[in-house]
Amino acid sequence: MRIGRSKTGAAGHIKKNTQGTSNEISFSVLDSMKGPDEEDDGTSPLGRISLFTLGPKRPASTPSKEPSLPGKPAGGGRSSGRPKARGTAWKPPSGEVKERRKHRKRNKRLALAFVGALCAVGLVFGGIVAVGRYQQMQERAQTLDGQIESVREQYGAVEPFLTLVETTLQMPLAEVDAAALDAQVVNWDAQQQSIATKLRATKTSLERLEEQLTGADAERANSAIAVVNAATKAAEAGRAALTEVLGAAKANARAQAFTENAVAGDSDARAAAAIPLTDAAAAEAAINQSNAAIADFAAARDAVQALVSDAAGLIDGSGAFTESAADLLKPFADYANLRIQAQECAIQADEGYLNRSSQQIAEANAQYNELEQQAAELITEQRGRYPVDILQQAYEAALPQSENVTSWQTEWGRAKQELSQL
Repeated sequence: MRIGRSKTGAAGHIKKNTQGTSNEISFSVLDSMKGPDEEDDGTSPLGRISLFTLGPKRPASTPSKEPSLPGKPAGGGRSSGRPKARGTAWKPPSGEVKERRKHRKRNKRLALAFVGALCAVGLVFGGIVAVGRYQQMQERAQTLDGQIESVREQYGAVEPFLTLVETTLQMPLAEVDAAALDAQVVNWDAQQQSIATKLRATKTSLERLEEQLTGADAERANSAIAVVNAATKAAEAGRAALTEVLGAAKANARAQAFTENAVAGDSDARAAAAIPLTDAAAAEAAINQSNAAIADFAAARDAVQALVSDAAGLIDGSGAFTESAADLLKPFADYANLRIQAQECAIQADEGYLNRSSQQIAEANAQYNELEQQAAELITEQRGRYPVDILQQAYEAALPQSENVTSWQTEWGRAKQELSQL
């Protein structure tokens, strides 16, 4: 092979970096290998086109895409080594085939055994988890039962007080013993703090436990919490309601004191008037009896004046009357004052007897009779509306409107309803 120089002056060379196969030769080398019979065409400035360059146009760097033939290296170059016989395929020895089949079976058995072991482990682990969860559920259910039993016990400690509230609210005001009720309220106050503390602790435990429960157990826990809440609120509202009742009962005691003292004063006044003035001793006895009557009527007056102060809120807030408490109770204070003045005149008449003054006796008796007449007319106008009647009417009107009473009724009813669901 000769290496020459083309007419273009480019020296022939082998490309160092070709993108085809190792058998591809650059076009410049092929051009340098042309024979003498392959002269350049003068008509072309590049000389005669080589036969090797005929074909579709593409960049010189594009590798050949001609498919390789059997026994022929890719790219159309010459093959090195002996050509292999066509139509013959290599087969492994029969022993190797058997060994591969045996190996595949062994691997399949190992895979199946491994999967089975994993399933067994999963089942065992799942069983352990299920048993653990079941045990947890049982423990939580037992804990819930214990908490519910605690709620029942604490509700049992509150229930007597709530029953006391119910019984008291159903009583007519005149039958409420203020002193006895006051003692019962004081006794409850001594227990209330301890009971309330236990209820709060039980509620906290139930709330924590409820977060871990589901289904019926969660509903039971919620009902138990509702019992605690309702019982606590019912006790608080009941205590406030009894405070109202106690205030009304104390006011009613003053109203009753007015009636009792007025009746006692009237009895003493009648007794004084019944003593015949036959001698000085009789006159002194009549004077003493009149003084006793004055003391009774003074006590009645003081009682009704205190009642105006104590019951003004109850009476005015009940809406049962158009008049104020002061206007409603004023006639009774006036009545007591008239009776006191009448007894003072009776004493003056008795002293006139001792002084042998007929004029003093006559003037004192006239004033006495006039005052007694005024007092009688005044008290007759108030018949059916004595202080005890006024207070009872106001109490009955105010009680259903009391927020404390309403709250007590609502919460105790809720507590009993929720308790029945545990």
